[in-house]
Amino acid sequence: MKNLLLSASMTLMVMPGISYADSYRIDSESGNSFISFKLREDGHRWVVGRFNQFEGDLQWDATQPENTELNIAIDSTTADTNSQKRDKTLRGKNVFDSSNFPHISFTTSDYQMINDESGRISGTVTLHGVSKDVSFPVQQTGIGFTSNGHPLLDFQGMTVLHLRDFGIRYQAGNASDEIMLEMNLEGVWQSS
Repeated sequence: MKNLLLSASMTLMVMPGISYADSYRIDSESGNSFISFKLREDGHRWVVGRFNQFEGDLQWDATQPENTELNIAIDSTTADTNSQKRDKTLRGKNVFDSSNFPHISFTTSDYQMINDESGRISGTVTLHGVSKDVSFPVQQTGIGFTSNGHPLLDFQGMTVLHLRDFGIRYQAGNASDEIMLEMNLEGVWQSS
């Protein structure tokens, strides 16, 4: 099987002054987080959509960033392109097969800090019941706080995966084999 192509740029924010391990819940309900996807159909048209439901958590320790853990679970039954016909196709057996594989997930196995502003995260993507190891660069950005003063970690990234590596044979004209997943996520601090 051809190697999984992952072209990624994910931004992970580090909070100055935080020097202890903290847990963050990915906030998928406020509208501040989204996971979108993009793939080609008919060889020329981009189909852009989003997953309306997902959840996740982040464990971050600024003093030991190698212990970073990020877990994301995406509900593939909520794939939404603003076209019921296309959504039915994408959720159907030829693409996500959501009735048999309702979740797409990412789980970290390693984080290596390169410098104060960048690192490399590795883990496993599971799509269509097939798991593949991936690794991609990350860059740090800014910080935020909730109205109660609790820290927020915002991060964003993009991965490009080959559908055939996950057993998906999407055929829509001259459709591309690639799917681009873009994540713009906000982690909300959770008290111990």
